[in-house]
Amino acid sequence: MNRREALRTGSLAVFGGALAGCSASPLTGSESESDSEQVPIRLTALDVLNRRDTDHTFHLAVEYESEVITAVSREISGATNSSKPTGVEFADWPDELGRYEFSFRLDSDDADWIRVEPMDVEPDSEKADCYRMVFVIDLPGDVFAYSRKYCGE
Repeated sequence: MNRREALRTGSLAVFGGALAGCSASPLTGSESESDSEQVPIRLTALDVLNRRDTDHTFHLAVEYESEVITAVSREISGATNSSKPTGVEFADWPDELGRYEFSFRLDSDDADWIRVEPMDVEPDSEKADCYRMVFVIDLPGDVFAYSRKYCGE
């Protein structure tokens, strides 16, 4: 994956827990208010990039059709240059359309989970067949979430 492309594409942004263009809530196991608006997607990749010069632990939980299918923590080393972030890729998703929710927290096991849903895909669009999620740990420590709808372009 071209990291510059990952930073340029997408439409979701997470600013210290405040979200624009997507839905967020703590990971509680309960349905969010936007479940009826969720669009089935085919998730092809999920990347986490670190622009900071410090190491971080990224905690991730992925739900597929309201069931947690992945709950992992990965160490991400710090970048030597903020314009060339380090990164890790998460994989192993069902190869079919479905409803996904992504919950994450940074570093602390005690921090609240932040939930992100890929609500920017048009419900009638065939373009939801290839979907990439990218989380970026930015310089001030905020986490941005970008969605990429068209993996083939």
